[in-house]
Amino acid sequence: MKRAIFIILIVLLPASLFAQIGVGLAINQESYLLYENIIAKLIIRNHSGKALIFSDTNKTDSPQGSVSFIIESPGGIKADKKNINYNPLVGFVIAPGAEQTVLIPVNKLYIIDKPGSYTIKALVSHNQLSATYESSAASFTIFNGLTVWQKELGVPKLYHKEGEVEPLPRTVKILSFYDKKNKYFAIMIEDKEKVYNVRRIGYDTGNVKPKIETDMLNRTHILLQISPSVYCHYIYDINCDPEEKEVYVKTDTTPYFAVDPDEGTIMVLGGRKAIKDVDYIEENGVPVLKGDL
Repeated sequence: MKRAIFIILIVLLPASLFAQIGVGLAINQESYLLYENIIAKLIIRNHSGKALIFSDTNKTDSPQGSVSFIIESPGGIKADKKNINYNPLVGFVIAPGAEQTVLIPVNKLYIIDKPGSYTIKALVSHNQLSATYESSAASFTIFNGLTVWQKELGVPKLYHKEGEVEPLPRTVKILSFYDKKNKYFAIMIEDKEKVYNVRRIGYDTGNVKPKIETDMLNRTHILLQISPSVYCHYIYDINCDPEEKEVYVKTDTTPYFAVDPDEGTIMVLGGRKAIKDVDYIEENGVPVLKGDL
């Protein structure tokens, strides 16, 4: 009788208790600007009782493993995978009973080019596991931005690659968008074929638009007022990579751009340069004057 009860209990145990791995998924933000990096946090827990080695799938003589995603728009349309050979799990070894967290830029792997609400699931497989394991669904929303400034720029020669055709001219855009919580400014750089990057700059308070200039290297300089007393000077290169960020505090003079058209240089005059952790701290990447806290 006791044996019969034991057998019944085993049968009634949920199937998840026998899973060889557990897969969790989270997204770093609820809302994104179109083409902004979407970072998935993948968590794999190893219950298999053996080490899981994730290696290049081209090496068939060694253990393998991979992750894929199911990304669906509101109409149930699945995002297509880009034609790139990249496995974000390669190189990880998860010991028995251990947990591994991996950050994955999913829009580098899948085509996500329309605004709307999306759901995403992760599927992890390995040739040492008897099944493919799926995470619960996470969700995110993508918004369009409103262009408040744009300019077409050529690509400086220092970015040209020998033997390749001359790069297409690029368009720099400053966008404003609302993500259901806050309004932001962002910079986007694109050409006719691709978007190079999208980066949030700071909050759009609705009071003052950012001041924008370009220098002799076609770098974009942005002077953004982020509070009544604090200004940020950002510099981005032609690939939308940040080169410099300086914070200024308004005094009896207000920070402003001084442009030398002959030399093609730009500098900030007025106010004074602020010192991090003395004059201001950063909250979510945005400087906040200590006196405003």
